[in-house]
Amino acid sequence: MPCLRHCLLLLLLVALQAAAEPVCRPLTEDALDDHGVFDRIPATAAPEFEAPVRIGRITTERLQIFDLDDPAEDNWLFRMANRLHILSREQTVLEQLQFASGERYDAEALRETERILRERTWLFDARVVPVQRCNDTVDVKVVTRDVWSLVGTGDLDRAGGDTAVGVGIQEVNLLGRGERLGVLYTDGVDRSGPGFFFIDDYFLGGPAALTLRGAKLSDGGQFFMDLRKPFRNLDDRLSYGVEWQFDQRDQPLFDAGTRFARFEQRHIRLRQFVAASTGRYQGAVQRWTLGLEFEDFSFDRTDGPLQPEQLAEDRRRTWPFLRYEYIEDDFDSGLRLDFKQRPADVYLGLRYGVTLGYAPNLLGADASRMMVRGDVRNAHRLTDGWFVSWEGDVDATLRSGDTSENLFARAGIETHYRHHEQFGFFASLQGTYARNLTPDRQLLLGGDNGLRGYPARFQDGDRSVVLRVEERFFSNANPFRLLLIGAAAFVDVGRSWFPGDANDSTSGWLTNAGVGLRIGNTRGSGRFLLHIDLAVPLRTGGPDVDDFLIGLTISESF
Repeated sequence: MPCLRHCLLLLLLVALQAAAEPVCRPLTEDALDDHGVFDRIPATAAPEFEAPVRIGRITTERLQIFDLDDPAEDNWLFRMANRLHILSREQTVLEQLQFASGERYDAEALRETERILRERTWLFDARVVPVQRCNDTVDVKVVTRDVWSLVGTGDLDRAGGDTAVGVGIQEVNLLGRGERLGVLYTDGVDRSGPGFFFIDDYFLGGPAALTLRGAKLSDGGQFFMDLRKPFRNLDDRLSYGVEWQFDQRDQPLFDAGTRFARFEQRHIRLRQFVAASTGRYQGAVQRWTLGLEFEDFSFDRTDGPLQPEQLAEDRRRTWPFLRYEYIEDDFDSGLRLDFKQRPADVYLGLRYGVTLGYAPNLLGADASRMMVRGDVRNAHRLTDGWFVSWEGDVDATLRSGDTSENLFARAGIETHYRHHEQFGFFASLQGTYARNLTPDRQLLLGGDNGLRGYPARFQDGDRSVVLRVEERFFSNANPFRLLLIGAAAFVDVGRSWFPGDANDSTSGWLTNAGVGLRIGNTRGSGRFLLHIDLAVPLRTGGPDVDDFLIGLTISESF
């Protein structure tokens, strides 16, 4: 009997120990330690679980720029690039996570973390994947792939016959910490000089984000500072911060692409705010912002013959403001608007906001004013390859006597239709209406903002319309495992005019046609494309319009 009791006790202890050990099962059969994970596992594929579970262990897999296990990438140049590149630190990746160990598992938090990681200029792609479930906990692995982060910058903008060039160097992942630091020199049409920028999304390891930009230019200078605790995700409940901006420049005015006047403009703006959010509720977020903004515009004449007929009056105002914003939580990671090799998260939801402010004389305004701003955007995926979006905004200042000042109302619609793996159709229509503009403001249209076959800032008016139509080609070629190649054939139609303007070759409707080359990269920071466009005006536009224009620009869009 003593032996039987001992045996039963031993069996009971073994059973209790077995029951105490977690029962674990893998949730993915895929290897998560190589570059192929981004092809094997779809983006934002984090699953839901029927029973509530919590997040267990969180691990990271940070992949270098090039996959040396791939024979096509195992060469001396790519090996050297991997050795010289400072890999993103684990802490830098963990700072981006919108979940923590021990918290309730929320698939949407994992998907949003993926989107946030893909937005970072120092990463090419990311996956956030539940890898193992042990009883009521789920282990999560975060896989990222770096890009080459130290790059020489060559900002080039030769649109509408004017050329602006910027050269410099920037590091978008300083010491693997995700900080961005750059210095550059800009030689533009209106001004030139050196500048710098510094951006830290987690300043000093805290919750605040810091942005600094400055430039010492030939006609003045610029400085911008933004220190804020931002909304880190759609479920974040609190944001606050302060902005300060200074800009001094010689501002030109244009007629038919030619400067006819120039004046000195000095602009100072200080803005502080606090914002609260409902968090994600029934697929949407609502945010309220309360703030105080000070703005001062002052104007003076410059030396030289280009004197304005009338100088704008100085404007000073301090206004408390209130903003309401509504954001639907709707993203699509499978929609490709350009190259399939460039991962992107396309926003498909409805988003709108309204801002109201009042600047009384009591707070030092030169005249009492009310600020009204509104914006709305919506997008739809009609079929697997058909995407349509539209947007609109209005910005106006109402002075005493119900008169508006610098009213701008804009509306636009665009569509992308991928009718073949390598071909897509694009069209956009944009309209702008302006009213009661002060002498320092103009509504300009030309080769730098829509009509690629005409001089920059060619037409002036209080209303404008631009139609762009393109057939786009996306090559599957990936030269040197570095470059992306595309092309476009396009037609632009547009006009900016005042009521009563004649529909002649200078102030009438203008049309151009052309072809362009698009060159991007797969291993460098950012999503920029080099545009090389040849455009021919189909309406002469007058003696100042060339038979053709070659435009060279760098843009994030195709």
